[in-house]
Amino acid sequence: MTLALGGMTYGTDLKSLCGAYSTFANSGRYAQAKFISHITTKDGRVIYEHIPDEKQVLRADTCYLMTDMLKFTAQEGTAKKLASLGIEVASKTGTAGKSEGNFDAWNIAYTPSKTVGVWAGKMDNSFTKIAGGNEPTLAVKNILAQEKNEPFEKPNEVVYRDINTLDLEEDHTVRLASPDTPDRFKKQCLFSIFNIPKPSNHFTTLPRADYSVINSSEGKVLKLNAKKYLVYDIYLDGKLLERICEQDTPVEITLPKQKCKINTHYINSKHFSEQFV
Repeated sequence: MTLALGGMTYGTDLKSLCGAYSTFANSGRYAQAKFISHITTKDGRVIYEHIPDEKQVLRADTCYLMTDMLKFTAQEGTAKKLASLGIEVASKTGTAGKSEGNFDAWNIAYTPSKTVGVWAGKMDNSFTKIAGGNEPTLAVKNILAQEKNEPFEKPNEVVYRDINTLDLEEDHTVRLASPDTPDRFKKQCLFSIFNIPKPSNHFTTLPRADYSVINSSEGKVLKLNAKKYLVYDIYLDGKLLERICEQDTPVEITLPKQKCKINTHYINSKHFSEQFV
């Protein structure tokens, strides 16, 4: 998304971008970027030192969550050329252009103590083949090559919680996992304490089988909409006729004419619901 790096009608400058992104590294405190941090005499005496005028513009939890996402970008995303640095670094790349080529290519990266911005393009705004994840990212990598690893400090307002991955797959929603959720349907994620998701309904109530029955002269056909996280045990007079599990597709089973019982339960759960067909 080029807008996040100044890709708008009149754009922005590298100094302003570095000041904006350094806010994330500074727990939400913004200070205007300056080119000079201090001035010394030839014998090392400090005659000028810039003292930033900081203003809290974002919450610390918001900044940490943004940083966590941009750390992923530097590991596996468009800025993955930074991964080999072996330090915690957050990064955002951006490329603005058309089908004929690119006008601007950016990489803004930051550690807890340093923010680096690189722009690549032509002053006459003519096209290039440069993309943000290539030359600008390599330039950032060279600048940060000698940096020591500094971990980003997680604020107390950011917590780890397990979410239920079934909600992501089925409804594209984020819901908290219940204590009875099997580990394979859990994923640990970071959240602000001010924005904790609601609990999932999966593995909290007894499941029921979703099925229909077609009767015939030879018996009956059970059409079951199976779910991969449910186990279906079909009984006749206390004897197990069929067990269906690890399936996420419709299943058809021919059953005898007598009344059968379906016990439905979650994997690794002793609690089940009963239905008769």
